[in-house]
Amino acid sequence: MKKHAVKRTSILALSTLWILSACTPTSQSIVGKTFADAILIRDTNTMAAIALMAVTDCDDADPRLVNSTVLKTPASGNWKELWTYKACGKLVNVPIKFIKSSIGGTTIAIDVGSISPT
Repeated sequence: MKKHAVKRTSILALSTLWILSACTPTSQSIVGKTFADAILIRDTNTMAAIALMAVTDCDDADPRLVNSTVLKTPASGNWKELWTYKACGKLVNVPIKFIKSSIGGTTIAIDVGSISPT
């Protein structure tokens, strides 16, 4: 019963997160290296927060990005990075694939099964 209540809280937090993300300025800083621009960083942070809440028992709607590393440099517009977040007092690695679209834009792909604590 308690776990079900947490899931309802997470859904509310996710809804709030999406609304806040749409209103968030794009001038966010990032620690480490990335090929993402300011808008892609903002969107990736939103997706990573959702993924973190889905995989962990943490309802922290505002995880803090503490590091980013490029794992695979862009080849034909696609690349991989590892972003490390601090959420609920824990460090968590989030592997992210960035896939450039031929019609513009970039797809952010996060494999929730690959999210791991450090």
